[in-house]
Amino acid sequence: MPLTLDDLMRRARQIRHETTRRESEDYLEMVMFRDSWDDLSKLFGAYFGAPLKGAGQEAGDEASRVSDPHGGISREQVLYHAAHEEAEQVAMIWPWSDGKRMTVKIVQECR
Repeated sequence: MPLTLDDLMRRARQIRHETTRRESEDYLEMVMFRDSWDDLSKLFGAYFGAPLKGAGQEAGDEASRVSDPHGGISREQVLYHAAHEEAEQVAMIWPWSDGKRMTVKIVQECR
């Protein structure tokens, strides 16, 4: 049985993190520890497949289009994306310069 957005958010919240900044049925923003990157990448990979933009890559037109409403995406950040008939879903991993933390956002926008 495929993961749902609710499953994705629930499982993300179970990964070790520092704090939840904001949470609703279609938005989750957390500060996570950098050592959780592998667990988070596996979870996002299981739901979204390969990232639309990986760490160290420049954002293409599609990555910019889907990330701009949520703060954009820079070279060191990772972006996952899925387009469904009824909604677009985005997950973003933004590593902090301290090397210890990262901001994680999961967003669903209904069309």
